[in-house]
Amino acid sequence: MIKPNPDLTHYNLEDFVTDLSFISWVLLPNPELSAYWENVRFSHPEQIKNMEQASKIISGITLKPAIFDQQEEDVLWARVAAKTTIHQISHTTKLWRIISAAAVLLLVGGAFFLYQANRQVEYITASGEKRTIILPDHSQVVLNANSTLHYLKNWGSNKKREVWISGEAFFVVKHLHQSGAIIPGDNFVVHAGQLAIEVLGTTFNVNDRRGLINVSLVTGKVSLAVKAKKFVMKPGEVFEYQSGQDTIIRKKTKAIQKTVWRNNKLEFSQTPVIEVFKQIEDLYGYKVVVRNPKILEKKLTGTFVTGSESAFLKGLSIALDITFTKSSSKQLIVQ
Repeated sequence: MIKPNPDLTHYNLEDFVTDLSFISWVLLPNPELSAYWENVRFSHPEQIKNMEQASKIISGITLKPAIFDQQEEDVLWARVAAKTTIHQISHTTKLWRIISAAAVLLLVGGAFFLYQANRQVEYITASGEKRTIILPDHSQVVLNANSTLHYLKNWGSNKKREVWISGEAFFVVKHLHQSGAIIPGDNFVVHAGQLAIEVLGTTFNVNDRRGLINVSLVTGKVSLAVKAKKFVMKPGEVFEYQSGQDTIIRKKTKAIQKTVWRNNKLEFSQTPVIEVFKQIEDLYGYKVVVRNPKILEKKLTGTFVTGSESAFLKGLSIALDITFTKSSSKQLIVQ
């Protein structure tokens, strides 16, 4: 019988995935192994998550028995026997034990490293929170409030650098291409809904909320792709894409205005108040409820500091001549 490792205190996910006793318990359990590993779960509750993840990885592997004719088995056994001392034991049984153990280790090990390579890294910001993230290629992302960014853990030169964004983020992409032909790893792609934003090295802002995707290019060059259509942006331009429609609209708004949120500011220029209220919802997580419809006819111009929620709302209330009242259900009543 395969003996379990007595010291599991410092075991990590990889240790469980490559532990023959654990593999046997997952694939071919018996009363003795079950008793041991159930006791491990009880005595090491901090390892339960690793054990469950390892079990899923191992269980996801289907082993197909190798089929040998007698001549192939004899040749294979002769090679094994040449380097092994055998004492009155069925060579076929011994052979299959060796082959099975090796196959399990190879397949489980391979599956584990495939799992590691495809594991995702995810960042989520809360209401009123901003976060600066350094990507594996040393590109920088500033993630705005109530936003999500995720990407595969391992990046290589043989495939594109790809991230997925929901919410708002400002990107400073590291330029990797030096000379010669462009390789896949030189390209950086941001996925926002159905929109793919591809660059080599540049700075730009992406806002993906309520089915509306806004891309603002500060420096460099960006290619936008929606299905089979492509658009090229120039510095200073702002493009807008509505989910469900395959068209991208060039907006006249200045790109730099779309990025001031990084410095805890928002700039408005004759902006409809409904757009201002959307900014409040995105930043602080409220649901804005307007009691007086005439308020929606107002427009706002000015620069406001957003670092303090109370100061920001007070500034808006003075500029728009309105009042904000917070409810217990995370609603912001406007009158």
